Amino acid sequence: MRTGARYAAGWLCCLAAIFIPQISRGVTIYRFGGQDLPPPPEAGRPGVVLVQREWADLENSAGGEALRLQMDEQGLGVLEYRPGDNVNIAPSQGFAPQLQPLYDRKTDTVWIAGKYLCGDRATLDCDGEYGPQGTIDIALEEPVFVERIRIFSNAGAVVRDLGVHLSAERFASGSGKVLRRPFAAEVRGNELPVLDIQLSSQQRSAALQVALGQHEQAWEIGEIQIYARGAVHTASYVSNIIDFGQSAIWGALDLALQTAPGAKVFLQVRSGEEGNLLRYWRYTGIGDQKAEVSEEEYGKLRFSEKAGTTYNYSSWTPWSQSYAITGAASMPGFNPEPRRYFQFRLDFLCEEEGSNRIEWLEFRASAPAVSQLVGEVYPFQAPAGQTTAFTYFLKPRLERDEGGFDRLEIEASASQLVSVSGVRINGVESAYVLEALEPRRLTVRLPRRLERLDSDVLVEVDFVAQVLRYGAVFAARVSDSRFPFEVPQQVRPGDAVDEYGGDRVWVETAEGAEAFVRAQVNPATFTPNGDGINDQAGITYDLFEATGQVEVALEVLDLAGRRVRTLHEGREQIGQYQRFWDGRDGAGRLVPPGVYLYYLAVDIERGRTQRLGTVRVVY
Repeated sequence: MRTGARYAAGWLCCLAAIFIPQISRGVTIYRFGGQDLPPPPEAGRPGVVLVQREWADLENSAGGEALRLQMDEQGLGVLEYRPGDNVNIAPSQGFAPQLQPLYDRKTDTVWIAGKYLCGDRATLDCDGEYGPQGTIDIALEEPVFVERIRIFSNAGAVVRDLGVHLSAERFASGSGKVLRRPFAAEVRGNELPVLDIQLSSQQRSAALQVALGQHEQAWEIGEIQIYARGAVHTASYVSNIIDFGQSAIWGALDLALQTAPGAKVFLQVRSGEEGNLLRYWRYTGIGDQKAEVSEEEYGKLRFSEKAGTTYNYSSWTPWSQSYAITGAASMPGFNPEPRRYFQFRLDFLCEEEGSNRIEWLEFRASAPAVSQLVGEVYPFQAPAGQTTAFTYFLKPRLERDEGGFDRLEIEASASQLVSVSGVRINGVESAYVLEALEPRRLTVRLPRRLERLDSDVLVEVDFVAQVLRYGAVFAARVSDSRFPFEVPQQVRPGDAVDEYGGDRVWVETAEGAEAFVRAQVNPATFTPNGDGINDQAGITYDLFEATGQVEVALEVLDLAGRRVRTLHEGREQIGQYQRFWDGRDGAGRLVPPGVYLYYLAVDIERGRTQRLGTVRVVY
């Protein structure tokens, strides 16, 4: 996505006309596309508002952008090449000016292909009647299925003999003139001033070479045109920045997708607390020192005074990791903490000729029940496979305008929920209603709604569960029974109670792990914003009593147990090791702020020993 001044505060004036007023209690459903579909079943119910948007409702000043896409009432689809589209476009860098006639789309200007004979130059490395001196390398803007090539020659100096080589990769820069084989097509003895070469390649080509055979007289080429078929290789859609009007939480993204073989769609989101995506800097005149200025002030500076822009990591998350979408999908909620601004991105990748089309996309947003919400589970160690009594500690921070909650839902990962045995509010046993109890989920209705006067009270829920493996997670959400359609608010792991030092919602099962493995992270909270301070988290681990080399794997996971990044895999012997995490996922993108888990697994003679710890990313 391009960055620049147009993505900053200038778009705020447009949002009032584009999006709805401030969100209130209940739920607002945003639907993109699907204008002819009936509204969701809950639309029109008290507290439920539907906001319909067309895919083409994009404003550059609001951060929206579409690249190589077709947007209509049928949905959002990837553009396809038309029979008359010439995809041979002059590259913007490293372009040889003398080759301009091959790209200028004019046949009355020509490039002279100087004569050469392989037998006349001992140093010319020819392959049959073709030598590197007669080669023309063409880099395509993106990989395409090349269908045909048209070569326009000047009358009286027509290209006679040539071969065409197709490459799935771009040619290395600085490699000089190199004849490339094999030929996808070869023409001998041509006499036509306009030569059509049919190719119909079965794989995408990122570059091609036209090799002119040896000739005794110069040939004059006025144009080389390249035609492709099928869908473009890559396309992207970046929504306008959505202003909820206040801090809000948003839930799962639902969508309908028409799929084609070899086509993929990836989803990313990001969120912010203020309008500016960028921060603006000016030189102070003292060495390389810089000072922050407003966008308006930056626009008035002289060129020499401008020190550039940086992404506003202090208020905006980076793009999340990419989630692959297949068919009709429901993606999980992305924001563990309330934020005012929201944006999503869709990236399309078409390996074969067909493409995917998204018919519609929906997501829901609600005002948060509370300002801050932390929880932890105790005990944080338990024997695997045995039923164990746990307590979930929950501490909310409520402010004046927040509606509070009266329902708590606990979702179990890698464990089975057995029963609920009690609820306490500030140490007082309280009546409760067990609304649902399933092996992976339970819902408890509290005796009363916790509101502003209950800020910082301690809620305790006693439950019994069977932990099935190391690192089992108990994730919790709260909601208000008065608004059954609103988005539940996630509980963030943290220090809910002083008596226990776990500050986490996952459970260890390894017994005696310290005898073989010890691990720690420093700093436990880091800021990978590129300022040179706390940009990495160092994970140090010690291996004890290993008689030889053992298999070691170190990964970063999110709280749902999904792998974010593999930091190390390999064999190691007894000793101390340190690995670093720079806050990026496996694709090299910065992760959203929040709590993550580092997972260390060591295979020893007695089985697998595992260690798990938390590391927090902030911006």
